[in-house]
Amino acid sequence: MKRIKKYIDDNGVSWDSKAEFQFFCYLQESKDKYNIKEIHRQVKYILQEPFTLCSKKIQAITYKSDFTLILEDGRIVIIDVKPPLKSIWDAKFIIKWKMMMNLHRDYIYKIISWKNKEVGWVEM
Repeated sequence: MKRIKKYIDDNGVSWDSKAEFQFFCYLQESKDKYNIKEIHRQVKYILQEPFTLCSKKIQAITYKSDFTLILEDGRIVIIDVKPPLKSIWDAKFIIKWKMMMNLHRDYIYKIISWKNKEVGWVEM
């Protein structure tokens, strides 16, 4: 099992990465700019329900968004913060991302990365 390094902010809140925490701070500062009504972290979505096959329980397939935004107009935006190099993205993430897009076609999907100080946050 892969060891996951966590980032702890000044308030003791655990984040999957420092970039994820920094993007949350950016979202908080930009709520009015992007018409964000609500920001939710780590929302769990069921992509496939659990089932039983030959008396064996098969676990559900789930996806947790880094951020789920509810906009003022009611639209839902799913955001995942990833490193800028697509080659190091986990294959499991890519499959779950595609399953999520298929199940919730009316949502808006964004993968965000930090480019540099001059450019800032970019959509991949």
